[in-house]
Amino acid sequence: MLWLTEPVTRYSIGVTMPEGYAGEAMLAGRVEGLDQISFQFLRAITFESR
Repeated sequence: MLWLTEPVTRYSIGVTMPEGYAGEAMLAGRVEGLDQISFQFLRAITFESR
């Protein structure tokens, strides 16, 4: 699972990672998650995988 989180508001989006955690899969997951996030949150987004 890849989580994109805005630290101040704690707004989060979880992205499932069916292809695993290799570099290309992580990039695809980040792109997918960022496409779902409102523009106002994009500057402060952080991410982590678990």
